[in-house]
Amino acid sequence: MDRVKVMLYGAGGLLGKLILQNLQNNENLEIILAGRIKDIELFKDFDMYETRFFNLDNDYEINRNIQDLDILLNMAGSYHKTALTLANACVEYEVHYLDFSKYSTDYETLFILDEQAKLKNIMLMPGIGFSIVPTDILATHLNNKISEAQKLILAIMTPIGGITQNHLLNILHKSSTTGTFLVNGTTQIVRAAHKKLEVKVHGHTFETISDPWRGDTFSVSLNSDIPNVETYTYYPKLFSLLLEYSHRIDWMLHPSIPEWIIKKVGKKEIGDISPDHRTYAYAKIINHTHYVESYIEGPDMYNFSAKTAQIIIQKVADGKWKKGFQTPGNLYGNKIIDHISDVKMHTSKMKKL
Repeated sequence: MDRVKVMLYGAGGLLGKLILQNLQNNENLEIILAGRIKDIELFKDFDMYETRFFNLDNDYEINRNIQDLDILLNMAGSYHKTALTLANACVEYEVHYLDFSKYSTDYETLFILDEQAKLKNIMLMPGIGFSIVPTDILATHLNNKISEAQKLILAIMTPIGGITQNHLLNILHKSSTTGTFLVNGTTQIVRAAHKKLEVKVHGHTFETISDPWRGDTFSVSLNSDIPNVETYTYYPKLFSLLLEYSHRIDWMLHPSIPEWIIKKVGKKEIGDISPDHRTYAYAKIINHTHYVESYIEGPDMYNFSAKTAQIIIQKVADGKWKKGFQTPGNLYGNKIIDHISDVKMHTSKMKKL
C-alpha cells in the first residue's frame, strides 16, 4: 500500500519540529518538508526528510512541487499572502489543503474555492491549530447542548508561553483595521478592544478584549444559525491598552511607543515553553432563558497546535474527511482532543439567566 504524501510548507521553525516529532512514528505517511528558497538554512537539521524549496511567485515551480502530494499543510504566514496561491494549486492537482490561519478574512478568501474543491473531491481546512480548534470545538459542542441559541461568546487565553514580538507586531499591524461581530444575524463592523470580558476558568481570571478579526465569526455563521457571536482574546495588559487606544493615535508620529511595548511584553523567541504553560479556550452559549458554559484547557499554543495538526493530518490520511471548505470543530468535534492526554474539556450544567 502506497504511503500518503504529506508536505509541510514553511515548517522550518519550532512548530514544524514539534509536528515532525508527533508524526515520526506514523509509518503510513511520507513527510516532505518545503519552504521558500530563502529559508533553506532553516532546514539544515532535517536531513532525514525529503526537502523541496520553491517560492510562491512562480506557478510552474509550485505546480511541479505539489502535483504528487496527497495533503499539503501550509505553515507559511502571513496567510493573506500565501493561502490562496497554494490552495488554488491544491485544487488544480487534487491535494487536500490545511493551514493554521485564524483570521476571518483568510477564511472568507479560502471559502471562494469551496465549490471548486467539491468538484475536485478534496478538502480545504484552515485553522487546524490552537488559535481556532478549541473555540471551534466549543462552539459545536455547546450548540448541541441548548435549543434556540441566541448568543455565543468565545474567548482564547494564552497567559504565558507563546506570545512573541513578531506575533504582537502582526496584531499591531491589524490594529488600524476593523473586524466583525455577528449581531442579530448580520455582520457588524467593530474595532478591536471596543469591549472587555472577564473570563474565569480553572481558578484563573482573565480580562480579555474583543478580537473581531478571529475566524470564529465566519465559522459559526457558516455552521450554525446562532444570530449573535462575539470573540475575545487575552493579551498582556500593556498590549491590550495599546489596542484599545490604537484608533486614536497616529503611530507614524509615535513609532517608539508600540515598539517599546512589544519589546516589554513579548518574547524574542519561543525557547522557554514548558509543561507548566497552559492555554485556555472559553465559550458561553445563551438562549432566551438559560445558558451553558464550557472551557478547554491545554498545553502551550505550540504543543497544542502540533498535536491537533498531527491528529487532523492522520484523519485526512485515513480517509476521514469531507469535500469542500470545512472547519475542524464542526467536522471532527471533540474527537480532535479526546486522545490528547494533557487537553481537558469542562462543561457546566445548564443554568437559568
